[in-house]
Amino acid sequence: MYSIIIKNGTIIDGSGKEKHQADLGIKDDLIAKIKPEINAKAEQVIDATGLYVCPGFIDIFNHSDDYWTLFTHSGQESLLYQGITTILGGNAGSSLAPLINAQVIENIRKWANINEVMVNWQKMSEYLSELNRRKLSLNYATLVGYETLCRGLTGNTIRSLDAKEITALIFVLQDALKQGSFGLSNGLSFSYANLINQNSLVEILKATAKNNGFYSVHIRGEKEEFLPSIKNAIDVASQSKVSLEINHLKVLGPENWSQMDEALNLINQANRAGVKVNFDVYPYTVTGSSLMVLLPDWLAEGNNHTILNRLDDPIVRMRAIKEMGSMPYDYGKVIIAQAKQTSFVGKTINQIAENESCSPEQAVINILLANEGHVIVFIDALSEDNLKKTLAHPLSLVATDGTGYNSSFGKNGLLVHPRSFGAFPRVLSKYVREKEILSWEQGIAKMTSLPAQKIGFKKRGLLAIGNFADVVVFNPRTIQDRATFDNPFQYATGVEYLLINGQATIEKGKHNSRAVGRVLVKK
Repeated sequence: MYSIIIKNGTIIDGSGKEKHQADLGIKDDLIAKIKPEINAKAEQVIDATGLYVCPGFIDIFNHSDDYWTLFTHSGQESLLYQGITTILGGNAGSSLAPLINAQVIENIRKWANINEVMVNWQKMSEYLSELNRRKLSLNYATLVGYETLCRGLTGNTIRSLDAKEITALIFVLQDALKQGSFGLSNGLSFSYANLINQNSLVEILKATAKNNGFYSVHIRGEKEEFLPSIKNAIDVASQSKVSLEINHLKVLGPENWSQMDEALNLINQANRAGVKVNFDVYPYTVTGSSLMVLLPDWLAEGNNHTILNRLDDPIVRMRAIKEMGSMPYDYGKVIIAQAKQTSFVGKTINQIAENESCSPEQAVINILLANEGHVIVFIDALSEDNLKKTLAHPLSLVATDGTGYNSSFGKNGLLVHPRSFGAFPRVLSKYVREKEILSWEQGIAKMTSLPAQKIGFKKRGLLAIGNFADVVVFNPRTIQDRATFDNPFQYATGVEYLLINGQATIEKGKHNSRAVGRVLVKK
C-alpha cells in the first residue's frame, strides 16, 4: 500500500527530458513507482489532472539562516508557496556555525539583534543538531562562511590573517565540512574577505575541494570591476580544483551592462578548460543592497563604524558629495526599504532630498548618519536583456537571494525584496510561460537537478524511484508571483500540493503548518 499516489499528472522529472503523463507512487519518504497508471491502494490520492508534477525546488542561495527567520518565522511560508522544498544557507561568507569562541556568539547576537534566540552551539554538528531539535518547515543545508571563521579568529578587528591563523582557519573549516556542511562561501566585496591574498585563498579552497565541498562566491565587484572579479573567481577555482558557484551573476549600471557577454564567454571558456563553474540568477532587474553601495569605493571600505567616522568629517563629506554627483545614479529609482527611522521607508532618495532641501548626494549621507549606516535600498540598476541571457544560459541556476517570511512580517513597517516571495514562480510565469526564454523542462532543471548536483545532494532534485519524495504539483496556467516592491508580502499562487520527505505541507493550495523538513548533511 502506498502512502500517496499522485495520479493523472504531467511529470517533469528535473533531468531536462521531455515531460510525459504518468502516476507517481510514494511509500513513506521515498518515491516507489513512476508509471503510466498505478492501480493500487493509497492512504491519500492526489488528482493532478492538468497539473505539472516536478521535484521540489532547491534554493541554492538563501538567507533564512543569517537573517534568522529560520528561527523567528519558522513556517517559511514565502518559500513554500513558491514550491521550494530545500534551501542552502551559510551564503556570502556568513554562516551561523562554527563559532570559534564566545565573543563570536555575542557578535552575531548584536548583528542580528534578536535576543530571543538562544545560541547554544559552537561546532557545526551542534548547530545542525539544534536545528533538528527545533523541527523545520523545509529541508536545510549549509555552507561554512569565510567571514564567520575570520570573526572567530580576529574578533572585531578587520585585518588580514597571518600564516598561523590561515592554518587554524583551514583546520576549523575541514572540521565543519566533516560534520556535514557542503562547502565554503565567501563575500569578496565585504570587509574580511577583501583583505585575503590569493595564495591563501587557494590553500583554503584546496582544503574545501579535498573534503568534497564547493566554493560559493559573491564576487568582489559588480560595476567597473565586474570582469576582473569574474576572472579572479575562475582563477582561484582553477588553481585549487574546486567547483565554483558565482552568486547572483549581475552587473550594475547601464555604463557596465555590455560587460555581461564577455563574462559569459569567460565562464564558457573555463568550463571547456575543465573548471566547473555555475552561477545563479534571480529574475528581477532591481537589486536589494545596502545604501552604502552608492558611496565612492574609497569611502565604503571597512565596517559601519569606520565609514560613519569618516562621514563625520566635513571635508570627507564634501569630497564624497562631489564624486557622487559625477556618478550616473538615478536617485529617483533608489527606494528606502529598511531603516531604523521608518519615516524614510518607501521613499526615493529624490523625495527625501526634496523634503530636506538638499542634493540627493547629501541626502544619501544624511540618511546613513541618521540610521547608523543600517539602511537597505532597492535600486533599479540591472539590464532586462542581461537577465534573459543569464537565465537562458545552460550553466545558470535559479535562486532567490532571499529569505523565508510569513505575510504578517509586513506589519513592522519595513519592506523586503519581492524575490523572497516570488522568484521561482516569476521565472516560470514570465520567462517560461510568457516570454518562452526557456522550456518548462529547462526551467525546472535549473531549479532541481542542477542545483542538487552542484551542492552535492544525494537522492534529491530528480523524480526517480528511490529518491526522496520532495515533490511540487503546480498549475502551469496559474503559477504566478504576486509580490511587488510596494507590497512584497503576498504569497505566490499556483502551487496546489507540496510534499517534503513524502508528507504534504501544502494541500489544495493551502499551507497546513506541518514541520516536515530535515537537516541535510554531506556524507
